[in-house]
Amino acid sequence: MSGFMAYEHQVQVRGADGTILWVGTALMGVSYHVLNKEASAAIEVGEGVRFDTTANSVLPRLEVTAAGASPAADLPQFAVYAGLRIAAAADIMFLGVAVERIAAGATGVVAGIGSLTTVKTTAAAIAAGASIGGSATAGLAAANATATQILGTCFKTNTAGATGTGSTAFAGILVNPR
Repeated sequence: MSGFMAYEHQVQVRGADGTILWVGTALMGVSYHVLNKEASAAIEVGEGVRFDTTANSVLPRLEVTAAGASPAADLPQFAVYAGLRIAAAADIMFLGVAVERIAAGATGVVAGIGSLTTVKTTAAAIAAGASIGGSATAGLAAANATATQILGTCFKTNTAGATGTGSTAFAGILVNPR
């Protein structure tokens, strides 16, 4: 049994009859509650998630006011991390990997920096130690060596062989976006 049990996030999906279908477990580093701003698509379990840099995200700036003064009127008192799924090889600003299905317009948990999990990938082989980023296939990650377009580092290859994850559709990843 893992010594980090308190930090593991087991993803469960229930069938229509109430049966629990086990999907997977992620060793969580930083986690985020992310608002899915896709027009109509869900962000599925295992898909890479990027920060929505448009007006959909709210990140209040840090500001100090003098004693007795009023804070700036335009400072929201909350943060909203809006996210989109991987959509292109040139994607940037990754947050992490979805550990639950996030319907369009809903919020869900994303395994962020320092998390160990698996990410959905294209079928092209990714070697252990390779950087993983976006791909041209919506939702799927691929090897990417461009320094600003990294979701994380592959530690378990997306192969069916003994050294892999058992599937060409998933790679083990240490989430460390750059």
